[in-house]
Amino acid sequence: MVGLAILASSLSGLPASAVEPAPTVVAYGAPDGVLLEWPSQDYYVRQWRITRSTGGASTTLDVSTASSYSDTALLPGQAATYTVAALDGGTPGPASLPVSAARGASAWVAPAGASTWMVDGDQESWSTPSPMRSDSVTLGRAFDGFTGLAYPYDWAFGRIPGPGSYRLGPTADASTVAFRDYCAQGTATGQVTVHDVVYAADGVPVEFGADFAWACGDGLLHRRHIRYFSPAPMPHVVLEHVGEAPAVVRGHSATDSWRLRNDGSSAATVGALDALSGYAGLSVGVDPVCDGVTLAPGGSCDLTVRIATTADLVPWPSGYGFEVRGTVAGQPGAVATGSVAVYGEVAAPSIQWLARTTDAVALRLDVPGAADMAPGAQMVIERETDSGPWTEVHRQAASGFDWTDTSVSVGSKVAYRARTVDAAGTSSLPSGSVSGVMPTDAVLGLGAVDAIGSGNHEDPEWVALPRPSGAITSGVAVSPDRRHLAIATYDDATGTAWLFLTDRQGGSPTLLARSVDQRMYGRPRFSPDGGRIAYTDGSALGLTVALVDIASGAVTHLASQGVPYGWSPDGTSLLLGGGMTASGGLATGLRWTKVAGEASTPVAGSSAVQDENSRLSTSVAVSRTGDVVWVDADSAGGTLRRAAGGTVTTLWAPTGCRLGEPAWSPSAGKLAVQVSGAACIAGPSGTVALDVPVSGTATSWTPMSAVAPKGPAWVATADAAPTSTATVPPVTGSAATITVTGGDTDDAVGGLSYSCSLDSGAWQACSTSWRPSGLAAGPHSAAVVSVDPAGRGSQPANLTWTVDRAAPAVTMGSLPGVLLGTGLTVGWTGKDSGGGVVASYDVRRRYALLGGGWSAYSYPAGWQGRRTAGLPVVLTPGVSYCFSVRARDSVGNVGAFSAERCVSVALDDRALAVRGGVRGTTRAAFDGTFTKVTGTSQYLSRTGVAGRRIGLVVTRCSTCAPLDVWVGGVKVGRLSTYASSTRYRQQVWLPSFTRTRSGTVVVRPASSRAAYVDGLVVLK
Repeated sequence: MVGLAILASSLSGLPASAVEPAPTVVAYGAPDGVLLEWPSQDYYVRQWRITRSTGGASTTLDVSTASSYSDTALLPGQAATYTVAALDGGTPGPASLPVSAARGASAWVAPAGASTWMVDGDQESWSTPSPMRSDSVTLGRAFDGFTGLAYPYDWAFGRIPGPGSYRLGPTADASTVAFRDYCAQGTATGQVTVHDVVYAADGVPVEFGADFAWACGDGLLHRRHIRYFSPAPMPHVVLEHVGEAPAVVRGHSATDSWRLRNDGSSAATVGALDALSGYAGLSVGVDPVCDGVTLAPGGSCDLTVRIATTADLVPWPSGYGFEVRGTVAGQPGAVATGSVAVYGEVAAPSIQWLARTTDAVALRLDVPGAADMAPGAQMVIERETDSGPWTEVHRQAASGFDWTDTSVSVGSKVAYRARTVDAAGTSSLPSGSVSGVMPTDAVLGLGAVDAIGSGNHEDPEWVALPRPSGAITSGVAVSPDRRHLAIATYDDATGTAWLFLTDRQGGSPTLLARSVDQRMYGRPRFSPDGGRIAYTDGSALGLTVALVDIASGAVTHLASQGVPYGWSPDGTSLLLGGGMTASGGLATGLRWTKVAGEASTPVAGSSAVQDENSRLSTSVAVSRTGDVVWVDADSAGGTLRRAAGGTVTTLWAPTGCRLGEPAWSPSAGKLAVQVSGAACIAGPSGTVALDVPVSGTATSWTPMSAVAPKGPAWVATADAAPTSTATVPPVTGSAATITVTGGDTDDAVGGLSYSCSLDSGAWQACSTSWRPSGLAAGPHSAAVVSVDPAGRGSQPANLTWTVDRAAPAVTMGSLPGVLLGTGLTVGWTGKDSGGGVVASYDVRRRYALLGGGWSAYSYPAGWQGRRTAGLPVVLTPGVSYCFSVRARDSVGNVGAFSAERCVSVALDDRALAVRGGVRGTTRAAFDGTFTKVTGTSQYLSRTGVAGRRIGLVVTRCSTCAPLDVWVGGVKVGRLSTYASSTRYRQQVWLPSFTRTRSGTVVVRPASSRAAYVDGLVVLK
């Protein structure tokens, strides 16, 4: 409120010329007090003495101010009279004439419907959006008593007497309000219509509604409509863009939708509308539908801007600007800016054939002026297969890009062309076409960052496979099923390595292994059956060999270190180079290392082969049959060696060539070999397919690829069916052993699996030694199929045989009840009725010693599995034996033991003690001896005898005495030795006992005659 109070805080010592005369004071009553104003000579802040009289009392106030004072100490409705005198140097000057005013009876309250906002703009505006609206209005008082919007109050007006219309000018009079604005030229003059105004005691309005219109000199009429806590209505018509900004292809037309909207509180009438672009080749115009329309509060009018372009207008996708304007009665003009994107017409693209593999084609496409074409423009790629119709195979936003088609068929002839299509469907002419035939074989390997492939030496570049992790590819291998790849990647920034299983195009990745320990994965190699992958896990000299099982995801590490170059044909061993053995010794050359147990066998002649830590690229490969080839580590690197059957030979040494790492074809009939050298007879660079003879030196090759990727792998799509054979004996038992043999011309034998069917039943997995069991007797059949890793099966191998489940039977030959001697042959006959033949016999025995009982069965080793139907035995005198036999047929059926045949071996008379008798010899006697006992006083005896029947071997004659027999002191019977003629080696027997008798056997004559005893027999 105190305008120049900042210029000085004290004016002591002012010159006399600065002393004010008696001021002319004006007093204004306000709702919150009284405002005193007086003109100042110099607008210095000085001391003034104000005398206030109210209710008969006077009060003197000394204040520092320039030319006004606000008295807010009065009570509501209270009046006061004031005089003002300057104080210079402490002495009052002449006082003013008294003036009176009263404070309002009540405080000011914002009227109903009051609002605070402002609109501002030119009556007819260009280049500046109009009208500008502000919902924040702040009024202030300048040092000279003018009211303005903001310091330094360049735009301000003097005190307004009240509602009404007033002129605006530099000085005030009865019909003019003092007004100022910053004008570059001329003086600001105009008109103001005041709807309401209420001043506070500080001279600033608390309520104000007015519409200002002014110009500087003869300039453009400007309007500012202010509502400050004012209930006065006010229009506000604006131009709004409706919807998306227009876009047009040059040489064409477009329309743009706009809307006039009155969001004020009173009606407004629209004048004429127009549009202007300012660019050659772009014209704009407005339909007159809204000209002269009166818009009620909240009302609107929709209009259309019509846009036309010329064909030579420079495309500008970011948009050409234009303006739409219109006059509105009683408010600033409505002005808004729009833009129109102008695009170039669609252009025919270009297409380039880059490379092909067995089932992928890489193309490069570009569109001239693609950046100038309308959004939504697309490149459409079409393909013709084997001279068929053109079909769309891909589309994407029109730009320059490389694209790989992975949906082509092996061996097909394909052609490609492209065209550009805009969002409206307008198409360019098609590009020229490119074409090629898809190969059946290709080579994959490592490029700078990607796995790359190529299958035709005429292609200028390569097909890049996707990187599953987005990191650099560090290894690639082809699965034996020919449908999958192993791809190793590494991110040097994070030290992370990944191993993925992908499809043949490098898509659909499955994570198999991951490391975050800065250990790079490399050299992946599939096992022959495709179930495991060997790879290096590490770097520098510490190349750990890891194995991952694809089905389970389990990872194991070998104790051996080195570079895995491939698997043995049976899948049990890895070909390793360099590194260390499982026991920690330094390894040189190549060696086959068993996966289980890690036993190693050196490859003869390979001691000079360096591992990949000593060469820029590795140079060893192993075929499905186990043949190993490598490039000599000489300075030229131009000799390819082969190790097969323990012999190392030179396979290829092309003149002028340096050779890189080879890769075997699945059939092992060809090698992909990298060649380089300006004078190389196989070509200056790229990969050739070398024909590998069964033996000797290779002499023929064909170009395969113009690129030579590191760590190559041969991709083949041809897959020969395996073959199968199976054998089984013509007759088997209930469990048959069927030997299965598979063969394959382009897969290792370790990659084959087998399916078997028994008696036309369901197929089931089996091994090379199939043993069906629990078979019923009779005829049977089986079929066997070999299946390669790609799932291709052989023709069934069929076989039939007979199952023999009948056990063979044995019938023993007769044996003498008593053996006079020790030698005997046990004989028998065997028979098999089940279709087989008797293959062997088992013989068992039991025995009883002279004084004991029967033993358990014994099975002497030499008596088992006998191939003949007889067994010579040597027996012990005095011992009883029982024999039984069983048979085993050719298929393993074993019969029951036969019924026993028993024999007792006689004791010679010399084995008996004699009392009084006479020993004699004769060749006619048993064992050549006899004992003659005469009379009852002479006898023979044998201690420790146990048996159920006693017999004697005697000589019978007409004069021979009968013999009495005692056992254990009990006479058990008498035996007659009489015969009409002399007979030797005669057996005479007592009846069987009802129980076993034991003790000493005594034999003596029953008369005075002589008897001749030749031996004793005891039956059990």
